[in-house]
Amino acid sequence: MVACGDRHGFVRIVGVGHDTMSSDTEIGAASEGTAETGSAGLSAAVLGKAPVPAEKMAAWRALLQAHAALVEILSAEMEETHGISLTAYEVLMFLAQAPDGQMRMHELARSVLLTRSGLSRLVDRMEGEGLIIRRQCPQDRRGLFAVLTLAGRLRLRQAAPTHMAGILAHFASVITKEEGLVLAGILQRIADTATSR
Repeated sequence: MVACGDRHGFVRIVGVGHDTMSSDTEIGAASEGTAETGSAGLSAAVLGKAPVPAEKMAAWRALLQAHAALVEILSAEMEETHGISLTAYEVLMFLAQAPDGQMRMHELARSVLLTRSGLSRLVDRMEGEGLIIRRQCPQDRRGLFAVLTLAGRLRLRQAAPTHMAGILAHFASVITKEEGLVLAGILQRIADTATSR
C-alpha cells in the first residue's frame, strides 16, 4: 500500500485494488465501524475484513501529514535559497557519499525513491546546470553512471547547512532525545517490514 496526503487534508490510498479519496473525518470514522455492517459510512468492500484500529489509523494519518508538511517546507527552503529541489539535493548527497562520486542510474533511482524515467528527467536538468554528468559504464556499455561534478559538490556544500537547519527547526526541535530514539526504532521496523515483502 502506498499513500500520500495533499494540502487539503485528504489521503489517497493506492495499492489495495482501487484508488480512493477520502477525507480524514471519513477515514477516522470508518476505522471505528465494523467491516460487516459498514456502519461508519464506508462499505465492507472498501474497508476489507479487518478495519485498521482507530488509534493506528490516527498514527498513519499523522505520519502522512507530518511527512507531506515537512517535505513541502524543506523543499520550499531549498528552492528559495539554492534554486534546486529537495530531490536534487538528495541526488547530490548520495553521489557525494558514493565511491568516486558516482552511482549507477538504477541504484540512484532506488536511493532517491524515483522511477528510472523520473530520475532521467531530473538528471537531464541537473546535467544542464553542470551539477552532474552521465558516464558510460566500462564493464557494461548499456549502463550509465551519474557522476558528481565539482560544481555539484560546491552546490551541495552550500545547500547542506540549509537542509540541516530545516531538519533542526521543523523536526528535531519538536521532539525529545528519548522520543527520537523511540520514533527511529518504530519507523525503522516499519521500513524493514515493508521492504522485506
